[in-house]
Amino acid sequence: GVVIGMHRILDRQIKRIFGENATISSEWVSFLELISDTYTHSDEDRELLNRSLDLSSKEFLENNHRLEEARKKVEDQAENLARQVDERTFELKERISELEDVRRAMTNLLEDLGEKQEALVRANTKEEALVRDLEKYKLAVDNTSDGVIITDPEGVVIYGNTAVEKSTGYTIEEAIGK
Repeated sequence: GVVIGMHRILDRQIKRIFGENATISSEWVSFLELISDTYTHSDEDRELLNRSLDLSSKEFLENNHRLEEARKKVEDQAENLARQVDERTFELKERISELEDVRRAMTNLLEDLGEKQEALVRANTKEEALVRDLEKYKLAVDNTSDGVIITDPEGVVIYGNTAVEKSTGYTIEEAIGK
């Protein structure tokens, strides 16, 4: 008779080859049971492999999602950093322009002072005229509403006007030498 509990594929193959009501000899039954077991184990192995692939696929997708989020975060940080660099570069360019304006003004002022000094040298009362002009400049700087600080080459304060006292809260004596 037909082996009971035989794998469905093997059962279908036997019926196709030997017919629906085929009788199988007992010598073949053990052999067919081994083949049926092989089919069953193959199905089980395939099912395990499919589950393993499903898990690996899910894990891969999750890792891919995390990598994509990390990539976006890095891109956002790079864009933010680039924007900050652009903003700071713009600020620095503005500051450089302002400093160049101050340098030109100081150069003009120094040229004007140089011309004044030459005129005083030529004057009969060179020393008195120079003292008077310096007193006027000191008076103007002392009384200007803008804070003026003069430092030596090392950056040590050697002069400050009264506007510096008002804006910083430090007396001129406290600021000098700092």
